[in-house]
Amino acid sequence: MAGYLDEAADFVYSDPRRALARELSNKLSEHVAAVLSRYSEFDQRYRAVSGSTARDTHLPDDFDFDIGLLPRHGTDDVQFFSALGRVVSELAGALACDVGFCQGLAFLCATWPTDVRDALRTPQQKLWPDGVSLMTYKLKHGDRSIIEITGGRDAWLRFGLLYQSGWAAQARRLAPEGLKAVVSHICLLKRLAKTRGVYGGDGGGPASRGVEQLVMHYRARQAPLVTLLQRIANSPGRDGLCGMLYPVTNRQMVGLGLKPESRQIMRAFKPDGWEKYKKIATDVLNWR
Repeated sequence: MAGYLDEAADFVYSDPRRALARELSNKLSEHVAAVLSRYSEFDQRYRAVSGSTARDTHLPDDFDFDIGLLPRHGTDDVQFFSALGRVVSELAGALACDVGFCQGLAFLCATWPTDVRDALRTPQQKLWPDGVSLMTYKLKHGDRSIIEITGGRDAWLRFGLLYQSGWAAQARRLAPEGLKAVVSHICLLKRLAKTRGVYGGDGGGPASRGVEQLVMHYRARQAPLVTLLQRIANSPGRDGLCGMLYPVTNRQMVGLGLKPESRQIMRAFKPDGWEKYKKIATDVLNWR
């Protein structure tokens, strides 16, 4: 069984589009760091791409370049959001002039580099409800958001950045081959969940961070996804796996003003989503 899953996971993991998206993510992080170095309004600890592409758990046809920016202590909202607008403009201009970046992104989006440059030069602002101290700019190609830059003081934005650090710490504790096994199995589970329509809130199941931690929980096993699917198939309900937590501490959650129980990954499952996951587990474990 593990052999079949390993082959399927390697097939998704080894798609050359994933490597290109990872390369572009690193290049984008370099551009972000260069632009932010000229501004004093930002917390300089966070000046890189986050999201699944930065964690290398993205699918070949579903990469994302998310950038989360926080204000430096003592910077008020007027100063910060004014600076954020300038940063986005400078970053978009720098990316549009980066020939290699535009060519790579055009390949991933199946379009022309000139179209990518046009998209980069026309960032669109996303409007948040009143009372939400966030500002988001999207660099879009058609209906697809290719780069999303969000800055502000929202607790869940900070949670996402803390998660990024927690994931990095988990990854560092694994040997290269062990990390590859975990990441490839994450990619396969994402593909299965998307195919069955049970990925993210609309599908009634966990999105990227939740899928990552479901597999990462069994990182010490030789076949982490097999172990996870066996647990899901044999569990009468999602509460049987309630010990799985995001790598953000209770103290950090309280500091963000969030409930510690929100660390529970299984909270992402709706009843119908859980049943779909059980069906995925049963079907995969019956592969021959």
